[in-house]
This record gives sequence, structure tokens and C-alpha cells, in this order.
Amino acid sequence: MAKILLYIHGLGSNGRSLKVVKLRQELAAENIDLIAPDLPVDASQAMSIIRSLIHELYQKGDLEKLVICGTSLGGFYASYWGELLDAPYVLINPSITPSISLDKYVNNETAIDFETGKPLNITCEMLAVFKLHEDVMNTVSKRLANVYLTKDDDVLPYQGALNKYPNAIVYETGGHRFEAGWDTVVARCKELLNK
Repeated sequence: MAKILLYIHGLGSNGRSLKVVKLRQELAAENIDLIAPDLPVDASQAMSIIRSLIHELYQKGDLEKLVICGTSLGGFYASYWGELLDAPYVLINPSITPSISLDKYVNNETAIDFETGKPLNITCEMLAVFKLHEDVMNTVSKRLANVYLTKDDDVLPYQGALNKYPNAIVYETGGHRFEAGWDTVVARCKELLNK
């Protein structure tokens, strides 16, 4: 039986980031598989990829435990799928309403792919897809959610996530990339997978 952590990256990142490399090393020692897909910016495409991955995991029939972890925009996806599947999820500085937080990138600021440096195209149509998914996420399970926030997040103000997840663990520092508490997040993922 397989224990799997599905890690979902944030906007402009990918499944090969330094966090993923470190996470893969940490989990390999405990026979925990890490799946970290590269997701496109387009919400419909990203949801379809995640849906296919999850379907494949359940089809194999050897899934012992699934935990979903997501950072920033990946946190939005992780909470959506965690609630839908009744699976524990770990969120790091999650986007709660990407239809609002990403609106600044439509025809104004440019979101950047961190690996290539190329601009990412955010459209109104993408925001509408996020809005549809946000509308079904009105309630969240305190039993499933494990949320980590930083007060000095310069991308997503932590108060919105804290309102939605009042039991979140809040760090004073660490920035949007959550540098200060990453070891705590990894330990929590392992704990959830080994329950």
C-alpha cells in the first residue's frame, strides 16, 4: 500500500522547485511517494490534470493514505481537492480567493514564471473558473485542514486565510515562500501520512 503526498505548487512555480527537491529527499527515507506535477496557469487545465492524477491513484487500488499539500495558489487547489476527497491537506500561505488575488494580473501587472522568466497570461476567463470553484468552498473541515501562515507575506495578506482557517498556525516571519517554518510543514505532512 502506498502513502502519497500530492504537492501542488503556486503561481509561477513548478514541480521541480527547490522545495520539491527537499521534500522528495525527506519523504524518500520514509517510503512516502511524492507527486509534484507541473501545472499550467489555466485553472481548467490545472484542475483537469489534478483530477486525472487523483483518479489514477485511486484506480491503482494500492493507495493507503493521501495527503495534499499546496503553497499559495496550490493551496487553493489543495483545499478544494482535500475537501472533495475527505483527505487531509496542508496549506502554506494559501490563496483563498484567486479570482480576486489574481485579478491584478489581468491587463496590468505581469505574473512571471520563476524558472523561465517569461510572463504568464492571466485572463478574465481563468478568473471566472476560479470563482466557480471558490463558490463551492464556503465551508471547510477543521479536521482536514492544516494551515500555516506568515504575517509578513508580501503577496497574500494572511488575515483572509486566518478568517477562513481560524486554527491556522501563524508565524511572524518567513515571507510568502515560508522559509522559517518549512521543516514544521514537512514534519506535519509526514505525521499525517503515518497516522
